[in-house]
Amino acid sequence: MDKSPEWHSRATRMLLMLSMGLYIFALTQYGLLGEGGGYRQDQMGWQLLVFGFFTINEYPTWLANPVLFTAWILSFLVKHRPAAYFSVASVLLMLSALLIETVDIDPTPVVMKVTGYGIGYYSWLASAVTLLAGNTVFALQPGHKRNNP
Repeated sequence: MDKSPEWHSRATRMLLMLSMGLYIFALTQYGLLGEGGGYRQDQMGWQLLVFGFFTINEYPTWLANPVLFTAWILSFLVKHRPAAYFSVASVLLMLSALLIETVDIDPTPVVMKVTGYGIGYYSWLASAVTLLAGNTVFALQPGHKRNNP
């Protein structure tokens, strides 16, 4: 396999496109499944992204988004080692969603009981895992600069 800078640049772009593609797909799918007020209260990925910010104090899971965005930027800048660290943080924050049992649905007084996770959640998680795997492989390559912060 050719390890030229051109190959590395193409591989980095492909990694970013795959990760971002999974993320965009996740926005169009149900991420959080639940019931509240006698009705299904399933939440789409875009709803969780837009309104999840308001729940940071209670659920830090939403912080996985800016951490993942930072990992994307670092990957684009070919800083694979720090990008891998940010990817790990993003994956851990995303996994913390599995600990959420109830969610307040604002502005209504309805509390949604989480009953499951949709394909949107798993695609969101896959976007970070993909980025983590790719950046780890790039960072561990023999030709990778050890002094690359």
